[in-house]
Amino acid sequence: MVQKYHNMTISSIVDIVDGTLLYKPFVSRIYHIKTDIDNIIQGDLFIAKNLEDLNSAIEKGCFAIIYDFKININDINHHEIALIKVDNVIKSIFKLIRFKLININIETYLCNDIKFELLNIFIKKNDKNIKLISDDVYNNIELLNNIEKIKYIFCNNEEILNNIYPTYKTFDNNIYSIKNIIYNSLFKTTFTYNNKHFHKIKISRIYINDFLKVYNFFNDNFNDNIDLNKLKYFDYLNPIFINKYFKEISNENSSKFILYNANIKIALKEIKYLNENYKYAKKHIFIQNKLEINNNNNKFYFIKNLKEIETILKDREYNCIYIIGFNKNKIIEFIQKSSDIKSIFDI
Repeated sequence: MVQKYHNMTISSIVDIVDGTLLYKPFVSRIYHIKTDIDNIIQGDLFIAKNLEDLNSAIEKGCFAIIYDFKININDINHHEIALIKVDNVIKSIFKLIRFKLININIETYLCNDIKFELLNIFIKKNDKNIKLISDDVYNNIELLNNIEKIKYIFCNNEEILNNIYPTYKTFDNNIYSIKNIIYNSLFKTTFTYNNKHFHKIKISRIYINDFLKVYNFFNDNFNDNIDLNKLKYFDYLNPIFINKYFKEISNENSSKFILYNANIKIALKEIKYLNENYKYAKKHIFIQNKLEINNNNNKFYFIKNLKEIETILKDREYNCIYIIGFNKNKIIEFIQKSSDIKSIFDI
């Protein structure tokens, strides 16, 4: 993660982050800001998470370090390093980003998780015009790299945006005129919009407005026809089809599938959609027991780990398994392990 600061002075950085310069070195400028210890080169400013990284950064030749933990200055071989003590490194990162953005005109938007995911899958890898701000604050300092090429910033975290660019706009849905709509399945939809026919695209009807908002963004601003095949990477109401042995299969006509979401609010929306449009199917909802949920309309099984699903479903029939609060990769790993033997899910 390389950030070009064009010879930014250490005294300016101290002022921006409201820090205390514990040791004044002979060097007065830094050239890049890093948060990854493996990428440090001589002349960098490093933002340290712990004492071990701080010492490693010194050995690699950084000129300045921002940190917020307790150290014994006499035990550190700091030589000519500018040690900048702050109350909170996360807030310091926000301040550095905000300072860099303050005089730059970039269209900045707050969007919901659905649109954020759609933007993420449709943005081309080499597209430097659009920057998505994640919840990983340390990674967000990357925003300062090639900032002059950025035209649009999107974030799904209101708190982060308030800290780095409080004059943001909201990336709201419009009311779209959709014609000839056909609900091909719970997870695929056909429709016509603005004289363009979308045939069996892999998105549920409840997310069509979100999809069209993102579609129009790319079309209006970049005259870009997005690759609809990328919708296979869209993780909302994106089923994992399984057979009776709990083995993942590609057959979308299977009557058994798994859905998942880490966001309780979105999960409840999707479960409501299933209840309304898949009424007679046998559905079982599992939720990580660390999560709190206030909903009396559904029966939930609170579980510590995914292995408990096997025991609960041993003597139960099912069509849909909905899992809340577990990582997708963990769910795939669980399915693979469970399908190695003839499954107790066989009914």
